[in-house]
Amino acid sequence: MCTLSNVSFRKKGDISGHDRTYKDIAKLALSDQYSVAFLESLISTDNCFHCQYAGIARVSDITLGDSWGSDLPKEEKRKGISLAMCNTKKGMWLLHCANLHLEQVNVEKAIRNNAQLNKPARLPVGRDVFMKKIENGAHIDDVMVRMYPKLYIKLIVKKMLTKLKLISNEIVYSISVEPNKTSSFKEDKDR
Repeated sequence: MCTLSNVSFRKKGDISGHDRTYKDIAKLALSDQYSVAFLESLISTDNCFHCQYAGIARVSDITLGDSWGSDLPKEEKRKGISLAMCNTKKGMWLLHCANLHLEQVNVEKAIRNNAQLNKPARLPVGRDVFMKKIENGAHIDDVMVRMYPKLYIKLIVKKMLTKLKLISNEIVYSISVEPNKTSSFKEDKDR
């Protein structure tokens, strides 16, 4: 038995040289129903649909997220670019102390291209039915195929194009496990 110690849904780069405690699972990007459900806000919590912080008025020192609409080169975009917005002087100080590679971006463009900086997530049609089916034990793949057949067909086409090497579209999920330990959950009390 193993203890799950880490799951990374956005692992970038070469996976071949990993420590043996890692198990990497490569998936075609957006080919799994979980990713689609996430991006379509089907599995968002109810408060996401009327979040008072889904805008530029924030109470935190720093706002972190994906940087959409960046002017950086395509090679950098493929690696993944994070957006770090400083909301206070303390946030600015913290980011500079972190010794990160930072680049200025066009704030208006960043806001325009990041939905959660504009408004709360939209409540998807059929979300209540989706949630009820999942709560009753239905598998997410089965629910997504029946409820969103057009989306499912798009995913199949994308998989085929990738297998034919007409498009490159891979993401890697990395799961770190510690062998021979029993599963446990430790609550982080410092949060």
